[in-house]
Amino acid sequence: MTYALRVAMADIGLVAADTRSVTDDGLVTDHDELRFKNPLGGESLVLPTTFRKLRKLSGGWATGAGTYQWVELAFQAIRRHVADDLPGIARSLAEMSERAIPALEAKYSGAGESIRHYSSIVVIHRTRTGFSQCVLNPQGRGATLLGAGGLFPPELPELEGQHLLRTYERGFREHKTLPGLAAGVRRIAELFKQVYALCGPDKTVSDFVEIGATTRDRQGRHRDYHIGATQHDALLGMGDTELRELIQRSELPDGVL
Repeated sequence: MTYALRVAMADIGLVAADTRSVTDDGLVTDHDELRFKNPLGGESLVLPTTFRKLRKLSGGWATGAGTYQWVELAFQAIRRHVADDLPGIARSLAEMSERAIPALEAKYSGAGESIRHYSSIVVIHRTRTGFSQCVLNPQGRGATLLGAGGLFPPELPELEGQHLLRTYERGFREHKTLPGLAAGVRRIAELFKQVYALCGPDKTVSDFVEIGATTRDRQGRHRDYHIGATQHDALLGMGDTELRELIQRSELPDGVL
């Protein structure tokens, strides 16, 4: 599982996620490399030490939560799509799931039910007026949303998670400027630290957060940023100047990661 944040507003599209995975034998790993046999055949899949729960798409971002094998296969299935090609992404997810879920169920008892009920992918994409987001289930069905939302771990009650999100959302300010984006990153670190405290250190959420964001200025120009896995306390301990410098270093000049 995971805790993932998704934001789509006029001036920013953003995903953020923790870095923890729970392996098949119950081992908790924080931003360590994971390797598992591809149930669809071919070479084993390796989940990198960072950037595990986020992916940069052409024109947007993706994050996911749930059974980590399915999430990684979902990223593989959608990686060649442009982010606003939601019908194509939905088809690719459905086709992958039709093959992968029975294969995973055959290997891991209960995996199919877990995937169907608790696994999903979020795609953030650009629009003519800003950003939009779509949450897709393994069958490729989903809903288009605006504002802030979350993919919650099982140990965080939905109502409590929604309350944290609403509190976080009320603190939004404009993200077109570097100080505004820095303030947004600080609030994300605060949110993830609260979630980590509520879930507990030995559960499915880590004390690290990874952030992918695209901003849009008044002239319609976009800037992409990727902040690699960083501890909440490290981000919160930075002064304003240090945090702005971190964000400047995290910019992706050509939009490619």
